[in-house]
Amino acid sequence: MHLLPILRVDERVDASTTHRQTSDTVAIRMNDASTSNAPPAEPALDPTALTRLERFGGTKLLVEMIGLFQTAAPERIAAASAGVDSGDVAATELALHSLKSSSAQLGALRLGRLSERGEAIARAGTLDGVAEIVNDMEHELIRVQAWLTDVRDGAST
Repeated sequence: MHLLPILRVDERVDASTTHRQTSDTVAIRMNDASTSNAPPAEPALDPTALTRLERFGGTKLLVEMIGLFQTAAPERIAAASAGVDSGDVAATELALHSLKSSSAQLGALRLGRLSERGEAIARAGTLDGVAEIVNDMEHELIRVQAWLTDVRDGAST
């Protein structure tokens, strides 16, 4: 199986982001990011997490875990969004906690960091700013789902 290298992106991904995929890498170029004096962003995706998972349980486990994540992640984000909409801090915290762990396990580092940030806010007893975090998570999930689908399809063949 061929996994993609670690991908680094700025935490503030927006509509001006350009995506390009090749057979060897996924490149995300931020408009004007190269001229920034900001420190390098942390990786958004970590293929080594998938390598470890495959080494631990084989390709069958990897494919199953990806499938479970691809089903559960949108549900967890929807539950967090519903919690925010209804003002249910505990439900929001629980949904984000669950997604934080599974994201990290599958190498979706940025999604895990967003989950962790939202969970910490909810744990503090407020939902201030969590709606924006959940919105960022919805957008990040699109990238993660595409990446995991490519990995799963490559592992299945």
